[in-house]
Amino acid sequence: MPTFNEYVNEQGYFIRARPYNSGNITYQVKPTAEAILEKLGYEDGDEVNWQTIQALKVPNLIHTGKQGTTDDDVDFRAVRESIDDLTTEQARTLLKELRSQTTLSNSQSQEIEEILDVQSELQLSRLEENITGALKHAGKAGELSSIAVTDYEFGVGVSDQREESEDGLCKISITGSLDEPFNGPYQHRIFVCQEHGVKYWRFRGNFDQSWEFKSEMYRQIGVLLPIIIEELKQVGIDPGSPKGTPYPLIDR
Repeated sequence: MPTFNEYVNEQGYFIRARPYNSGNITYQVKPTAEAILEKLGYEDGDEVNWQTIQALKVPNLIHTGKQGTTDDDVDFRAVRESIDDLTTEQARTLLKELRSQTTLSNSQSQEIEEILDVQSELQLSRLEENITGALKHAGKAGELSSIAVTDYEFGVGVSDQREESEDGLCKISITGSLDEPFNGPYQHRIFVCQEHGVKYWRFRGNFDQSWEFKSEMYRQIGVLLPIIIEELKQVGIDPGSPKGTPYPLIDR
């Protein structure tokens, strides 16, 4: 297992690794990587997981400097078979630190997601950002004119449902305020499961369930549905088949 080591006669740290079927590898640790590792609780002499090393390599926070033995020919997949991966909590914490302390490109983000096996969490984060952006763009372009909302102001939230439900993935919430004749808040709640995509769509409002209200509900869904489906696809989440999606439900 690689170890995190402090230099004796100078400031800073290095990582010494001895991968299977390869010589010793010494990684130089940049200050940002040092700060991340220390924040994660690593101290001099601690073992460092190979997933952590791979993730830190993506934005070039650790490197060999092409001196001595390098890891260019190391089969990390084979190396990782003999050691434990990071826990989900550890992987999420490392990912959070990498995102906050470095500027990652989309390709770098995707590569780190795969290394840490936390694709779903980043998918949900990007999904919330994308839906928010798409709704703002549609509002400014006049594409939401069929929805009676004040200044096209939406609140968008995407919550992780994987621990709440056996097959759950996320819940998308879109909130706003209706103009005349309703004059009240509303909320769309779209539930997405891992296997079948969009499972059901609920609409909630604090007003009488009149025909006008139902008409307004379906107008909104008609505008929002293609946006939601497109943004699910954009982040790699299968929206499922429309044939298997039940009719929208109305909550008082």
